[in-house]
Amino acid sequence: SPAKVVVPVPVIPTSYTIYLNGKHAALRIPDPEPIFFYRTSSGTPQMRLIRTKKKGNKREIEFLSSYFGEKKTDANEIPLNLQQIHPDTYRLMAAQDLTPGEYVLAQLLPDRTIDLYVWDFAIEPAPKNASVVQK
Repeated sequence: SPAKVVVPVPVIPTSYTIYLNGKHAALRIPDPEPIFFYRTSSGTPQMRLIRTKKKGNKREIEFLSSYFGEKKTDANEIPLNLQQIHPDTYRLMAAQDLTPGEYVLAQLLPDRTIDLYVWDFAIEPAPKNASVVQK
C-alpha cells in the first residue's frame, strides 16, 4: 500500500483592520495609569487594550482573529489587569504605564470572529514644568 505523507500547512491568522474616524479621541486623559470600570450581566468580559496607529485622518486598529483558535491583536496590545470588584462589575487597569498616544479599550463578543465594541481615548503628555520668572 502507498505510504501516507503529512505535509505541514502554514497557519495564517485572519487579519482585520478597523478604522476610527478622526485623528484624535475626544476623551483626553492626563494620567498614564487610567482605571476603567465595566459593568456586565453576561459573565467575565473579554477586554483588550490596544494602541491605535494614525493613518491620515483616521486611527487604525489591526485585529488578528482565528490564530490557533484564539482572538489576538498585534504588538500594539497592552496587557490588561481585570479585577472583579462586585458580581457584575470589573476594574480594568493597564499592566504598565501608558505612553502618550491614542488607545482603544475593546470588548470581544463571544462566539464572533470580528464583532467588537471599542471605547477610544488618548493619554496626554505630562505637562512640562515651566519656570515662571516674575519681574
